[in-house]
Amino acid sequence: MNYSALAKEVFELQNKVRQDPSLMIPVLENRLKYFKDKILHLPGTQATNTKEGANSVQECIDFLKKQKPVGPLVYEKGLEEAARDHAEDLGTNGMTGHEGSDHSTTKQRIERHGSWKPGTIGENISFGKSTAEDIVIQLIVDDGVPSRGHRSNFFEPAYKQVGIFGAPHKAFKHVFVFDFASKFSQGGKQEQDGDQEKDKKKKQQEKKVEKQKQKDDDDDDDVEKDGGKEKLIPGAKKVQKKVKTITKGGKKHIITTKIYTMNDGTTKEEVTERVEDA
Repeated sequence: MNYSALAKEVFELQNKVRQDPSLMIPVLENRLKYFKDKILHLPGTQATNTKEGANSVQECIDFLKKQKPVGPLVYEKGLEEAARDHAEDLGTNGMTGHEGSDHSTTKQRIERHGSWKPGTIGENISFGKSTAEDIVIQLIVDDGVPSRGHRSNFFEPAYKQVGIFGAPHKAFKHVFVFDFASKFSQGGKQEQDGDQEKDKKKKQQEKKVEKQKQKDDDDDDDVEKDGGKEKLIPGAKKVQKKVKTITKGGKKHIITTKIYTMNDGTTKEEVTERVEDA
C-alpha cells in the first residue's frame, strides 16, 4: 500500500466533509441496508462486527444533517512528523491508544517538532481501514465511542492545521494517525527555547532583588484538578487547570493551560496567554 498517497486522499476528503458535512450522508444511508443485527455485510468485503450496529450510522446521519460547515485544514509537515512518530510506534508494537511505547503523550510528540502554544491540539487514530472513504467514515461514525471524540476532533472549528501519517500495523494491518493544531509552527519550540536562553542570560545581569522576583514569578503555579469551577467542554469528564505567571520585559505574562480528559480516555489541551503590566 502507498500510505503517503492514501494519507493525501484522506486529507482532501476530510476537508471536503468539513466544508460540506452532507457529502457523506448518501454513502452512510446506503450502508444501512447492509446491516444484519450488529454485523455489516458490504458487498465484496468481509463481514465486519460493530459495537452499535446500524444505530451509530443513523445517529451520524442525523448529526451530519445538523452540522454546520467548518473551515478547511492546512497541511502541516511538522504535525505529520509527530503523527509519524506515533503511527510507526503503534504499528511496530501492535499497540492502540494515544500513549506511546515510551509513555509519550500527543502533546509531547507534537512539541518534538515545533511550537503550538497558545492554542489547542488533538489526535485521531484510525485502525484497519485501507480507503480514504472508510477511514473518514470510521472517524465520523465513531462506533463504540460514547463521546464521539474522534468525530468531535474531525469537525472541531478551532483546528486549522493537520498532519497525517499511515503505517503498517502488526495487529490491524493499517494505522493512520491525525495530529491537529490551531496554531502550530514547525521549529518554533527551538526558537522559543533560544529566546528563553537569551532572557536567562539577561536576567543574570540584573540586580539580585529583581532576579529573586523573577524566580518567584516563574514558580507561581496554581493547579485545579477534576474540574472544580471550570466549565467542561462537550464530551469531557474532567479538567486540570494550571496557571503560570512570568514577568518579562516589564510585562506580566499569565499562561493558562487546561487539560481535558474526554469520556473516551483521550485528552485535549488548550493554552491561552494574557499579558498585563507588571
